[in-house]
Amino acid sequence: MKLTANEFKVLRAIDMSEYGDSLLDAIWSWSIADNSDLNATSIGGIVTSLKRKGLVEGGGTHKDASIGMTLLGAIEYRSRNGGKSIKWLPDANGRYPGADRPDREEVQS
Repeated sequence: MKLTANEFKVLRAIDMSEYGDSLLDAIWSWSIADNSDLNATSIGGIVTSLKRKGLVEGGGTHKDASIGMTLLGAIEYRSRNGGKSIKWLPDANGRYPGADRPDREEVQS
């Protein structure tokens, strides 16, 4: 699947957001601007493209909008990021690997 540099930046911003513990957790859409160098006016179009590809899903409007990766989005993101992410990716049963979650600063491999 083709991803533009800006699409990857949005996925990376979801991972970098202080909201949510899992790559599949929804974050506030304004957090994307806080965690990337993208301007707010371009983010909507990029998110729409990612939705069409099935990589993100979200709801709400304007300041109440939320966005999160789909499982396909999380897999694509990690495959392009050296298999790593800051946030956890649950297994097929929805469980998180390991008994304890790492600190936010630790990178999952």
